[in-house]
Amino acid sequence: MNKFTWPTATGSRNPAPPQIEPVTESDPLYSDAISARKAMLESIAEMDEEFMNKYLEDENADFSSTEILQALRRSSLKCELVPAICGASLRGKGVEPVLDCIAAFLPSPAERPEPIAIDKKKGIKKNL
Repeated sequence: MNKFTWPTATGSRNPAPPQIEPVTESDPLYSDAISARKAMLESIAEMDEEFMNKYLEDENADFSSTEILQALRRSSLKCELVPAICGASLRGKGVEPVLDCIAAFLPSPAERPEPIAIDKKKGIKKNL
């Protein structure tokens, strides 16, 4: 689990990139981070059967980031779970992680069904 820290004093819209550090037990927010992670894993397990099977085998299992992201993607594509991500675009903080999550969790245009046009006057449906 990592902690992202952006510099506080920036005078431009192009701030320095965040510092990414692992969360350690000496971190003052360590217990809060562990509690939030556990709640997140429980929520994911409630929505994704494949993830639930592994979670129920061992609640303290060490889930990789890949496993968590894949389960989040499957759940968000089924509209069962909505990841909440925040950032401050005017300050340029958190924008890249938000864009990364959009690319990771939302369907690409190739994964969506073809749009259908409906002519209400003629009652005709057409693929666009």
